[in-house]
Amino acid sequence: MKPTTRLPLRLVPRLINAPVFIRPIHSTVAKPANVASIVGTGPPPEPPLPAAENVHQRVARRRKQAEMLKNAKELRSASGGKGGGALRKRFWKDVGVKEVDGSLQVFLDTRPLRHPVSKEIVSLPISKPDLASALALEWDLLTSAQDATRQHLIPLTSLTCRALDIAEADKTSGAEISTSEMPLLLRFYDTSTPTQFYAGRPPLESMT
Repeated sequence: MKPTTRLPLRLVPRLINAPVFIRPIHSTVAKPANVASIVGTGPPPEPPLPAAENVHQRVARRRKQAEMLKNAKELRSASGGKGGGALRKRFWKDVGVKEVDGSLQVFLDTRPLRHPVSKEIVSLPISKPDLASALALEWDLLTSAQDATRQHLIPLTSLTCRALDIAEADKTSGAEISTSEMPLLLRFYDTSTPTQFYAGRPPLESMT
């Protein structure tokens, strides 16, 4: 190959890397976009606040709902031609808590609340006024005597009666129920599930 033919090939990189001057066709000036509106600027509005509602208002609302449910049941029974028996009626009007002989008792009008199995009067310690009020509220929300026979409608009453049964059994049988339940609780000892307090009981090491 002759030297004269290599000369244009040497100039190719220079021609490629040379700056290219581009002249725009239009002459208008570009304007930046306005991404924010100038109308209504200011701080954001305050978040909505929930309506102030106390315990008495919630209880009154639940009583009203229970009364409406009772009226609806009566209308359905009347339209169906079914006569209302004794279990369909609520034999008490007011529910309250009274202190009797150093203990708290729940009264349905003048009748004290009794254990569903042993028929003993449910007596709570003086140090449990919140539990007594919760039991009274649970029975005040029932609409008929038939509801009192349904365990899922009186869960707190069932738990309270079970706790009283265990306490009575511990007094008479020497803590046999607590000792028999201890191996079951030890299976969940590494979790926060077993939270039981035994007053005046021997240490755990002596029971295992």
